[in-house]
Amino acid sequence: MNPSKATKKMEQDLLLLIAAEEKRLKDGQIDTPSAHYFLCLADVYRENNRISDEVNILERFAALGSASTEDTNKIFKRILKVYELRESLKHKASASNTENFSMQALEKDIMSVENIQPELGIKNYEICLAVAVCAAYTGATADDEIFELSLSQFEYCKNNDILLRITKQYHGLRRTQGEIPERKKRRFSVNKAELEKSQLDRKAILDIILGSEQVISHNHPYIERQHLVLMFPELAKIPWHSSQVDIPWKALQMDTISLTQLLKQHGNTLPVKSTSQRARGIVTLLSQIEPGTKKSYMARLMKCKPMRAFVWTPELKKASKRLNKRKFIFWR
Repeated sequence: MNPSKATKKMEQDLLLLIAAEEKRLKDGQIDTPSAHYFLCLADVYRENNRISDEVNILERFAALGSASTEDTNKIFKRILKVYELRESLKHKASASNTENFSMQALEKDIMSVENIQPELGIKNYEICLAVAVCAAYTGATADDEIFELSLSQFEYCKNNDILLRITKQYHGLRRTQGEIPERKKRRFSVNKAELEKSQLDRKAILDIILGSEQVISHNHPYIERQHLVLMFPELAKIPWHSSQVDIPWKALQMDTISLTQLLKQHGNTLPVKSTSQRARGIVTLLSQIEPGTKKSYMARLMKCKPMRAFVWTPELKKASKRLNKRKFIFWR
């Protein structure tokens, strides 16, 4: 079907607007391009069954490399959907020996963006699952305990260097055997009544962490990992990274390693006080572009070696056994 004059005019106008946006970015007039015109043109191509052109304009935006996380996620999810559509179109054309298919009918057979599993049938993208962890604990020794835990599992596309979406989240409280220091209570706004009746969901926590390829934290990495492994010995062998230690923030001209301050320096003003906010904040920070490069901090972290293997000592084994005997700390 040949596009109408109105459609051609719309395409030309949008291409001019896109070119202007790219020039403003190149000239340094803007730091972050908008996906609006790219998505409008992609809609035009979709309406006219121009699948390859739709892919090309979406990938053109993705190649700019400095978009906001929200726009990048929108574009990348759309690319995944279009690839799925194109693969299905090829399959149906091959099966019936015809190239004349209604795109409207075809789309009925394609899963929605939210439910796409990129690893199925799309070989262009290498997706991995990672989980950001933030725990609040009473202290740094083997006798200290976690009283609050938050997890944010997310998808990361390795070969396109894009954080796609947060897939699962968890937040839980647990009462401890010892007292929680007053400064910790104030910092994390501990509700004593709520804490006394709270337990961690062991199954949910293990499902998320063991279902991820690696764990990432921004607290003291060895202390946080030790506290988690003592409670969940199954986690001793999972690769663990620290966005606080593994990324050389000072060498990157950052004057802090604080998660809150790093996010502020990257334009994020949302609060990161609770463990839930901090777990999501780690994901946000990793999605940012490293100064002087077109790569995200997550890309740098993926190149770092994981922390050295967890070593069980008699003292740690004893502490873990003691924790796991206290059945009230978990929902099982």
